[in-house]
Amino acid sequence: MKITKILDNKYTLKATSKGKAFNSMFLKIITASFYQLETDSVVFIGGAVHLLKDYLLNRQSLSYQDCIKLIHDLSKQISYLKHLNYGVIGLDVTDILVIDDHTFVFIGEEKMYPLNEKENMNIYSIICKPYFMSPEVLELTKIPAEISYKASYYSLGVLVVYFLLHRYWFAGNKLPNTKEEEDEILKPIKGTKMYWFLKRCLNKDMGKRELLFI
Repeated sequence: MKITKILDNKYTLKATSKGKAFNSMFLKIITASFYQLETDSVVFIGGAVHLLKDYLLNRQSLSYQDCIKLIHDLSKQISYLKHLNYGVIGLDVTDILVIDDHTFVFIGEEKMYPLNEKENMNIYSIICKPYFMSPEVLELTKIPAEISYKASYYSLGVLVVYFLLHRYWFAGNKLPNTKEEEDEILKPIKGTKMYWFLKRCLNKDMGKRELLFI
């Protein structure tokens, strides 16, 4: 993935092997964008464009409202990629672009995998595990393997916990083992819409895992 600034407020973004699916998602999400055939890239408008990693240098974290917007934006993208038969293995702060302080865009093309008929991602080679991952990715020890598209739901939940509650869900690369341990981490937001969103995302049972903020 290559991002190039071509004017004060105009950028190009060039995807590689999964360009067709990625470009379709980006154009769907960012209205001030278009596909440029000559360069095989997406052109988009933005006054300020940063990777989330760099955006956080002066802010340290995200506010509650920022987290709601992050959830809104990434949920739409994850759902649209599934519509295109792609899943996302996990998230990192280098996989998310922040446009004009209010739009979050997933750009981690290398973490996108085609879905098979069971809506799983086939993993055939060693992967660099995302920092914000799911139990099934954490426990991945051999390949080939199949990972549910719902891995991204869990990953998004872990990301939000990190920014909102300043806690990493996997202490020492281990999951919270009990309901009491989970409740202790989520205690500051217990009973809120955010709490229930995270409980749905962070369900170890993939059949019950949901990406729903109500």
